[in-house]
Amino acid sequence: MLRLSFYTLALNVAVHLLHRVWNIFGDSMHGGGMEAGAAASAFALNALLAAPPLAWAAAWLFFRGREDHRFVPPLVVLAMTLASISTIAGGGGRVEFHFSIFMVVAAAAYYENVKLIGGMTALFAVQHVAGFLFVPELVFGVHRYSFTMLVVHAAFLVLTSGATSLQIVSKRRITRELEAAKRAEEEHAELLLETIRGLSGDLEGVSEAVAGQSEAYAASNREMLDSFRQEAAGLEERSESLRRLDGDLREINRMIRLSAESFSELDAKSAESEAAVRHNRDNLEPLFGQIRTAAGTIDAAEESMRRLYESSRLIAGMTDAIREVASQTALLSLNASIEAARAGEEGRGFGIVAGEIRKLADHAARAADEIADRAATIERESLESVSRIEAGKQAAARSVELAESAVTGLDRMDLAVSETVGVVAALRESVSVIEERSRGMGEEMSLLSAATEESAASVERLLDVCRNQSDEFARVVGELLRLKELANELLRQFADGGQAPAAGAAPPDGHSFAS
Repeated sequence: MLRLSFYTLALNVAVHLLHRVWNIFGDSMHGGGMEAGAAASAFALNALLAAPPLAWAAAWLFFRGREDHRFVPPLVVLAMTLASISTIAGGGGRVEFHFSIFMVVAAAAYYENVKLIGGMTALFAVQHVAGFLFVPELVFGVHRYSFTMLVVHAAFLVLTSGATSLQIVSKRRITRELEAAKRAEEEHAELLLETIRGLSGDLEGVSEAVAGQSEAYAASNREMLDSFRQEAAGLEERSESLRRLDGDLREINRMIRLSAESFSELDAKSAESEAAVRHNRDNLEPLFGQIRTAAGTIDAAEESMRRLYESSRLIAGMTDAIREVASQTALLSLNASIEAARAGEEGRGFGIVAGEIRKLADHAARAADEIADRAATIERESLESVSRIEAGKQAAARSVELAESAVTGLDRMDLAVSETVGVVAALRESVSVIEERSRGMGEEMSLLSAATEESAASVERLLDVCRNQSDEFARVVGELLRLKELANELLRQFADGGQAPAAGAAPPDGHSFAS
């Protein structure tokens, strides 16, 4: 504004030179203007010419001391107002130079100060009234000026100043509203920024918690996968063991069938021996009672063995029972041979039968050894089978003890033959039961093997599900981390956007006057 007011002063000096020295503008448009201007006091014109530079110099000094000094705006407006008054007087009061008033009013609006506009308007009003009353030649360029035109001048001056003041007031009101709206937006933006910060913090906390849980979940999932793999491997091994055990049971079943056939032959020969000594039955009635008692004891032992067979725990025990029976049969056959030798010719048939019985006992012992070998394999493969076999052994041992107690009193050939017949019959029945149970056990082992294979397949499917869940959880964690990064990026962008208006904000009411 100092520069613009300086240009106004320069224009004022130019008008004085052009009109007063060189008379470029000629006579006044109202007539008699030059004469009136010539008659005017040169001292008043020079005073009006010197006043604006003095006011401008004072404003410049204050501005040099401090750019926002409070005396700078009124002094600048005063300098421009005096320059306009001096321009009108220096131009001979021509109406064209009265337009400088509007130029000064427009320039003074820069400060947006209604008081300055009012003071400037008051100075122009004083100029016009004084000119109308005392020196119309300096203001209007004539000796007498119309009051109506004075009113017109005043009306336009008041309207111009009022319109300018109204614009200033409206601008201030609009500025206040805009500043209030800006403050509200800044508060809203700050609130939104705080919300975003809180959301970012929450997301960060959630992502960190989920990341921590994901690590724990991944660790537990890895442990679970390892356990499942080990379990699957164990199931495969058990399935293979069950398949081998099934094969062993089939082989044992085949051997049991062969033993059953041998015991059938032995039973037939025992029947022949029993028929040979039937004629001595009357003399051996007390012994028959003992044999029946022994048969009842054997039946009780058979029933005990059957109950144990039904629980599928007598595979190993049966081998011991067969071996023990074979031993007792061999012992009986030896006793029978001795008795046959004592009987002489009549005991020759018994000797033959005793030899056959000894052969069958040896065959049964070999079959029992083979069954024992297979039972040892079963014991290594399954603890449950071992438990059943051990229970069978104990039951068979009790049966053998009972049989030994029953056989102890047998001291005659007929009693030995009857005992042999009973033992053979019991063994035949036992072998039949063993054969039936072994078939059932083979079927159960087949079903168990199939169930084990199905369990292994289920564990494999569960492994796939665990892997898929681990991958899905990893993807969820990745999405949470990406969401966290997006929230942080939004926070940074919003923070940058919230700081931008502060960098380009409008200056305060204290204007820079060095425009």
